[in-house]
Amino acid sequence: MLVQPAYLAGSGDFENLTELMRQGHGWKDTPASHRERPQLTRSDGNICLTLDAGRLPWKWTLSRHHTDGRSWTAVLDEMMPVEFVTAAVTSLARPARRHPRTAAFDSLDTAGWQRGDQPTGTRTATSPDGLVHVTQETANSTGPLWRADCTVGTFTWWRASFGEHTPATVIDAFAAALADPEPLLRWVIGTPLYNCDQYTRITPTALGPDDERALLDAQITRAQKARAHPSAVHRPDGPSGPVGLPALPPPPGAASRQR
Repeated sequence: MLVQPAYLAGSGDFENLTELMRQGHGWKDTPASHRERPQLTRSDGNICLTLDAGRLPWKWTLSRHHTDGRSWTAVLDEMMPVEFVTAAVTSLARPARRHPRTAAFDSLDTAGWQRGDQPTGTRTATSPDGLVHVTQETANSTGPLWRADCTVGTFTWWRASFGEHTPATVIDAFAAALADPEPLLRWVIGTPLYNCDQYTRITPTALGPDDERALLDAQITRAQKARAHPSAVHRPDGPSGPVGLPALPPPPGAASRQR
């Protein structure tokens, strides 16, 4: 089935991301990596992606540790759609900007999110349904400069935080994924998330595991071509922005195999 809004679609299959990074982007497993706790590093060894599945809640950690004083860490909860994590990680393949001003709020503004900037300099945006909140703190904040959370009622389904020096491309890609109106492909079981029925739109589809495999293969091929021709213009991942999977075809009129 196809689920909207994407931020209520649930986590999805994390192995899609780890396979994409290994096969498409050339990231390598560290000696400490294993199936329940994949840990991958970029080919230059500077950036590490880890999924800590040994304790609840599971968390993705994307980090750069360097002696130049510009180390950074981004932490994303596992219940966040893996497509959002993919958007953040794959954005690192893009060339660094000459002027690294983030455009995250531009994506959210275009999608109709409500702004609530404060006199202290803190900037905020809230999704049209009021479930997701994005906050940018001032530079002198003692915590993460960027935070996001998805809360339904009294339960928070996922959180994300981005520390100081996190590249603007990572934050922008995450925000674009949040703002993207395209649905995500999910299994029937576990959808919609508990107590999220009134906020979730579900469309039956004939797309199945083979189609999901084909979408992932297409993304891997695109990443491999980009690595082979690094001077080529980068094409964002996803339907209208850097979401994890390529655009889905429109759902057919009759569903013969439901997800």
